[in-house]
Amino acid sequence: MFGDKRINVKKDELLNQLRPTVYRLELEEPRLGLPATVIVKQEKPKREAEFRDEIFAYKRLRELQGTVIPTLFGQGSFNGRPALILSEIGGITLRDLAKLDESSV
Repeated sequence: MFGDKRINVKKDELLNQLRPTVYRLELEEPRLGLPATVIVKQEKPKREAEFRDEIFAYKRLRELQGTVIPTLFGQGSFNGRPALILSEIGGITLRDLAKLDESSV
């Protein structure tokens, strides 16, 4: 769900086994202003305050969205849990970069 609208997912992918609340979703049909691929970050169990703080931070950093940080498209739910709907940011993580060549990091 995106807000109160249902979106159909073609494919979902858990991005990191250590963080079982972050998924990449390929949408069947991009609509409601969403791109074909989005990142969904679910609220962690018993971490409601942390989730609210993250929403607040995205709102305060609105001018950085889409360039320095992901764009927050809005809130919804995924697999029955509250979630943020975010843009995907391409590139490599610092962790993965360090694994490529530990001697230069």
